[in-house]
Amino acid sequence: MVMWLLRYGITRKLIYNISKNVRNTGTYVRDAKHLEELCCIARQSGRIMLDTEFVMDRTQRPKLCLVQIGIDSETPKLLDPFRISLNALQELMIDGNVTKVFHDGSIDLPLLCPDAPPKNIFDTQIAASIIGMYWQTGYATLLKNLLGVKLDKAMQCSNWKARPLSASQEQYALNDVIHLFDVHDALQTRLKV
Repeated sequence: MVMWLLRYGITRKLIYNISKNVRNTGTYVRDAKHLEELCCIARQSGRIMLDTEFVMDRTQRPKLCLVQIGIDSETPKLLDPFRISLNALQELMIDGNVTKVFHDGSIDLPLLCPDAPPKNIFDTQIAASIIGMYWQTGYATLLKNLLGVKLDKAMQCSNWKARPLSASQEQYALNDVIHLFDVHDALQTRLKV
């Protein structure tokens, strides 16, 4: 279908608008109202798993390109910050009643909460160091050691600014938050011992 559209002079922007509505319809946060609904579900759940994908610009400042959201009872979602305001998520970040789970949130946190300090953060990298793992344990290593899961990191350095994202990029991004639930639970168990 895309080749047909290109052959007949349809622009890349139009192809993106068509493809984003056809592919992975349940994967993306649809609009600001949908994001608000997910934040309400996170408040009821008490925790949310978050990760980001970004690129570094010429000034070596990260540019946010994608947010991955996982909530206990929901299918993980991708949030395109180029299309949807992060206001509801930023409000959630400062809500102390919801645990926000990250792996190495040192770049994610300033991107998601630039104007106020976030509250109730659980960083799996820090928790792993507390239970005796190497201080800067990477996410893939942590998954392998804690859960026996092998994570494919081939898309880690891909072009996250490009739209539409490839199916491989989307799956990579979703896998990062899908496993955070089990990592958080395993680390919580070990920290209580």
